[in-house]
Amino acid sequence: VEFDQSRSVRSTKIKTKNVPGYDCTFEQHLCGWIQGENTTIDWFRERSSENEQVNIIGPIVDHTFGNSSGYYAITKLKLPISNFENIQNSVLISPRLPHDIATPMCAEWWYMMYKSDNTEFSVYLIVNNNLNEREVSWRRRGDHGHHWQYDQLQIEPGNNITYVLYEVVAEWSIQSTVSIDDLKLLYGPFIKPNFIAIECTFEEEHICGYSSDPTGNFAWT
Repeated sequence: VEFDQSRSVRSTKIKTKNVPGYDCTFEQHLCGWIQGENTTIDWFRERSSENEQVNIIGPIVDHTFGNSSGYYAITKLKLPISNFENIQNSVLISPRLPHDIATPMCAEWWYMMYKSDNTEFSVYLIVNNNLNEREVSWRRRGDHGHHWQYDQLQIEPGNNITYVLYEVVAEWSIQSTVSIDDLKLLYGPFIKPNFIAIECTFEEEHICGYSSDPTGNFAWT
């Protein structure tokens, strides 16, 4: 499955073009994305090789490179904590979207919500620069596993969408984090990627190419 300049659906390759100035892998900086005002949590660039609590919170690897040296963005409490509140929130705002576009656009992102039972992650499409009035376009709650998940939103032409906004709302906890990586904006309608499913009934001796980790204490047989 390709995500950069083309996406494959049912073996038909459909060419897409990235919208300049929006995409971010977080390898160098926040790419023009900005922190929201009056929030109690910030988005930080991080890589798992620097995260001493990687088994508790945060990804083990980034999504871009799939290793511990690649960067992603993660929500964390601002330190020192000067104003404790039970409900915390964090906002990340995209660069301004191009206007007068006659075709739809597709916003894509990868996210991780691990051990985040009391956490809510939402995406908003901001109309006419008005950050104070917004309706949720996508939302997830709770723990979604210690792995990267993919999702997308279609931005229709003529709706005066000027920004994409990510918001995390959580009850206070060291584990109330959300991570994101590989943010993209593409010209054209969204196309659900045709992820390849790996299935195995274990009826054959070769167990479908799976192998047991030789460093583990037990082996799968």
